[in-house]
Order: sequence, then C-alpha cells, then structure tokens
Amino acid sequence: MPGYLSFQSEDNMSMFTDLYELTMCAAYFDNKQFEPATFDLFIRRLPPNRSFFLFAGLEQALQYLENVKFTQEHINYLRELGFKEDFLGYLSGFRFTGDVWAVPEGTVVFPNEPLIRITAPIIEAQLVETFLLNTINLQTMIATKASRVVQAAKGKAVIEFGLRREHGVDAGVQPAVERDLILERSRKRQHACGDAERTGDRGLGKTGYNLQ
Repeated sequence: MPGYLSFQSEDNMSMFTDLYELTMCAAYFDNKQFEPATFDLFIRRLPPNRSFFLFAGLEQALQYLENVKFTQEHINYLRELGFKEDFLGYLSGFRFTGDVWAVPEGTVVFPNEPLIRITAPIIEAQLVETFLLNTINLQTMIATKASRVVQAAKGKAVIEFGLRREHGVDAGVQPAVERDLILERSRKRQHACGDAERTGDRGLGKTGYNLQ
C-alpha cells in the first residue's frame, strides 16, 4: 500500500461514515430493498473567479471500495447503538460488489459533470457515500489549487508549504501528492522542487526544503 494511503485500514474504513448512512441502510435492509441504485458524485458550482476543477482522489476511493468491511469490534459497537442482529449479520459479511465509473485522475472537470458513478445494491451505494464525498472533495480542492499555483508560477519552481494550515495530518500530506500528480500530468516535472514537511519527503520520496 502506498505510504500516503496508510491512514486507511480495516480498523477505521467502515466506520468513516455518518450514523445517518447506517440508519438508512438498516431501513433498506428491514424493507428488503436490495435492488441496484446508481449515484453520481458531482460538484454543483464553481467558486468565484474559478473556471475549472482538477479531479483527484480516485486512488483513495478505489482502495476504500476494494477493502471496506466491518470488524467484530465495529459490530459490537453498532449493537450497543441498537441496530438489529439480522442487520449486524449482514454487515459482518459486507463487501462492496458494485461497479465504478470515473473520469481519469487529473482530468479537468466542470460543475454538474459526473466525476464518479457508483452502481451497486442500494445498501452498498448508500454506505460508501460519506467517504467518497469527503475524499473526492478534499483531493479535488487541493489538486485544483495546486494547478492554479503552477499556472500562476509560469514555469518557476513551486514548493508547497501546506502542513500547518491543512485540516488534519492526512490532509497535510496530500498537497505534496497532488502537486506531483499535477506536474506529472502536465509534463512539467522540471518545475517541481519539493515540500517543506518531512512526511512528504520520507514517505513519498520527495525533496524536502528548509523554508527559513
């Protein structure tokens, strides 16, 4: 597993969701609703003075879908919340079995354009919604910002210094990942210098810089 994806594990993947999602899934289960459903993930509108988004986060999303499951510890916790035993039995064997369509990583995209399309039994499609929204929103935001910075630099070297302002440890690592993606896609690697934080340096094999 790539170092920058190691925060995802069997111990936390399935519980990275809203209680609302689990409650909806339990309602589907109680009413024997297992038919396929299709959900599209898209962005509604551009921020002011912006003209595009750069899609990112697909690798994290696919890793999640391939590996998400509920451990016995998760089942015990959900039992304490009052979920029924037959539904807990279903969750104990849960695996994502649906189909995924997505635009390629690094693609320029626009509002109301499907970025990822999930077709799966409705419980599966519902359960993965929170993780996909969180991951794609964050990674696409970072990638789009990094792309704009590279464009504004007009060929000059760019160093990202985002660790102190990003929302959490994982988010602090992602700018280095997304910046490298952007430069690879645009074939401008000669303009990439590195990052200021050590995790990106050690875990991703990038050059670290002392910005003093």
